[in-house]
Amino acid sequence: MKKILAILLMCLIFPVTSWAYRNEPQGFENMAWGESLEALQARNYKFTFSYSYSDTSIYALDSENFKIAGNKPVSITCNFLNNQLFHVSIVLEKDTSDYQNKFKVIYDSMVSSYGQPSIKDSKGTLWSGKRTNILLDKRVSPQNKSVGDIILSFDAIGLRLENHRKPSVISSNNSSINSNSSSDKPSSNTADKNYTTTLTYEKYDRIKAGMSYSTVVEIIGAHGKETQRTEMYNITNATYQWKEDLQPHGYRLIIVMFRNDKVVSKSQSGL
Repeated sequence: MKKILAILLMCLIFPVTSWAYRNEPQGFENMAWGESLEALQARNYKFTFSYSYSDTSIYALDSENFKIAGNKPVSITCNFLNNQLFHVSIVLEKDTSDYQNKFKVIYDSMVSSYGQPSIKDSKGTLWSGKRTNILLDKRVSPQNKSVGDIILSFDAIGLRLENHRKPSVISSNNSSINSNSSSDKPSSNTADKNYTTTLTYEKYDRIKAGMSYSTVVEIIGAHGKETQRTEMYNITNATYQWKEDLQPHGYRLIIVMFRNDKVVSKSQSGL
């Protein structure tokens, strides 16, 4: 899950009033905000490195022994900022046809634990606290509208503000983008298909922070495949990938994340 930044940016770039809610956690399960990867590993948590950008590293956490809101999670992802735990994202259901009913069951379990949410609308359910924000979200699959995912995320508030005092995002080329970007967004109707365009490092290097999706398409020479999209509080985060399969094996890959149709980060493999 690339740049899954999907929810990570929301509380940072859009001010949300903090309310206290019942049983507000100081982390996730027995993992405290600010703990280092090494400290957690010493307590027998098992991590697998996924990817990194700027000063943030993303790890998959072994979810075998977890049960959350009555569900065994499909996957758990942990984000470390300067080697401090600050975000946990849990996929509770993946590509399930009964996601609407299961979402209600999980929602009721969350209300039982934390009380009524601070915000509940069609774009998500938020418990806003003084130390931890919790977001429960359901997402329809772009490939098959009859199935969907259920995502639960825990976000450290104070730790992130201590490290990111200004509401900006640092892209992989170290350019800073102010959060007051355009409200335009890349089209969510881009066809998911393989393209024959040749991916090169020269094209990748030309992609700069602040560029629009249409500009990136002009540089690469093809539309990308949308792999993730979240919309909440007037902030739209969308991730696109361009993949070129190589024969007899291997591939080239470019991944770009946009916030309100502006590039905020990029990554590549095989170029």
